[in-house]
Amino acid sequence: MSKQMSPHSRGAIIVCGFVVAFMATLPPVAFGGPSGALATFINQYQTLITGIAAVGAAYLTVRQMRATDSEAQRRHEEIAQLMIRADKLRIERMLFPQFAELRVLYKQLRDMKFPSPLDDSPEALRQLEDLKQPGQVIALDIGKIIGRESWTSATDLYGGLLTEDIRKLRDAITGLYQVAVKAEARVGDVGVFTTDTWEEFAHEFELDRRRTLHEIPEKWNTLHRRLVAVFQQLHDLAAKYKIEFGREY
Repeated sequence: MSKQMSPHSRGAIIVCGFVVAFMATLPPVAFGGPSGALATFINQYQTLITGIAAVGAAYLTVRQMRATDSEAQRRHEEIAQLMIRADKLRIERMLFPQFAELRVLYKQLRDMKFPSPLDDSPEALRQLEDLKQPGQVIALDIGKIIGRESWTSATDLYGGLLTEDIRKLRDAITGLYQVAVKAEARVGDVGVFTTDTWEEFAHEFELDRRRTLHEIPEKWNTLHRRLVAVFQQLHDLAAKYKIEFGREY
């Protein structure tokens, strides 16, 4: 089965044809010989022949210039890659395995179901109660990951958007953790109360605790959004350094 001819092979054949035609016609006229049909043809079409030769020479020149430019571009890219190699390694150490671990936590944030914000039924409150411990764990785990040395050592390579998104992510981590911890409090843990009677204080404390429980989904979703924003910036940073890693999240 025949293979498709490469552009370089086609170009070489065309140039070879120009050279053969030129050398087959020019010497008889240039160095003399019996006048005949060939000499007459050359005399009549010498302008055309000269033009063909000029086109061939121009083609060779352009082809060589393109080859030189391509080689120069390749060498430039190699030098550029060598210059940023140390930075690229720092970004890779930042992303692996941290990104995979963050993605696991992201899925936990994404897949959580919450009761309606207006639902204050005992069942809804039990659902919110069940979020206190996971909320603390997820917040702490994300904070530990982005606090690792392999992560923080690359901060000077962040762009402005990534720096700001990570700051907001840290704020969201703190927000979820504090609300989840606050919701753990019980009225019996309070030694001093500010109302006239214990019953009044217990009632106000319970109302405040319910409001705190209802804040958990809001803080949870905020952390989810901030993590997505950081993921998007990490992909842009990886693309800048030509680092491939998954986009599924």
